[in-house]
Amino acid sequence: MSRRGQSAVVVLEAWHSRTSGRQSAKERASASMSGAVLFFIVVIGWVVLLFMMFSSGVSFIRITTYESRSVPEEKKREVIPVDVAVYYETLCPYSREFITSKLLPAYLRAPELMNLSLVPYGNAETKVTAGGYEFSCQHGLRECQGNKVHSCAVELLEDPTAQLQYVACTMRGEDDPVESGRACARSMYIVWEPIMDCAEGPLGNELLYANGVRTRSVRPKLKGVPTITLNGIRQKSTVVWNDLLGEVCKLFEDPKPEECLRRPIHDVKNATSGVY
Repeated sequence: MSRRGQSAVVVLEAWHSRTSGRQSAKERASASMSGAVLFFIVVIGWVVLLFMMFSSGVSFIRITTYESRSVPEEKKREVIPVDVAVYYETLCPYSREFITSKLLPAYLRAPELMNLSLVPYGNAETKVTAGGYEFSCQHGLRECQGNKVHSCAVELLEDPTAQLQYVACTMRGEDDPVESGRACARSMYIVWEPIMDCAEGPLGNELLYANGVRTRSVRPKLKGVPTITLNGIRQKSTVVWNDLLGEVCKLFEDPKPEECLRRPIHDVKNATSGVY
């Protein structure tokens, strides 16, 4: 090869080397810039994420703590309330004491555990006549009237809690069931006229007659009031008098409802002594 040819090769190689160096520098610069942009995006992302976590951190912690303490779904089960029927007379002093000082506090403590039925009739008697019914009550005509007022209130008031509170209110009052019924209706914001119209009309007679049929069906036969049945079974008076809620709780299988676990269960053997 001639000297001129050799010179051309040398010049070409130098140009190629210079061009390659320039391209490598550009590529390195581009890669470096891409890495910087990616790093900047990651940093911004972390900053935003940390800001969101700290700004909502309190509620996040509360929700997590609440959910961690909740009862697992598999341990929850439906609570079927116990049927609690109370057979009583409106002017009987023992019925008054039981309903106002025993039944009402127990029911308000755990209404979801009881399916309550109030049956005012007691030791009354019914005579079927051509015009309807004639009632004879243990404490006289006023008690028959009071039994009708209670029967109508239970029929017309849909809420069992309101039924019991109204009945208890009237039994704390005077011996005049109409006056106490009117006063309690006013204090509880209940419309009195429908109750009174029911008690003085044929519906009141029909309701009291039905209560008599139900009362006479209790076995063993009802002798005194108040008489209480749990799931249709008549209970020993001293036991339910001392601890109605305890006797209700005994009828639930394990695991017991939460309200039953918060209190001691009454010992049936010591029912008359009040020992827990």
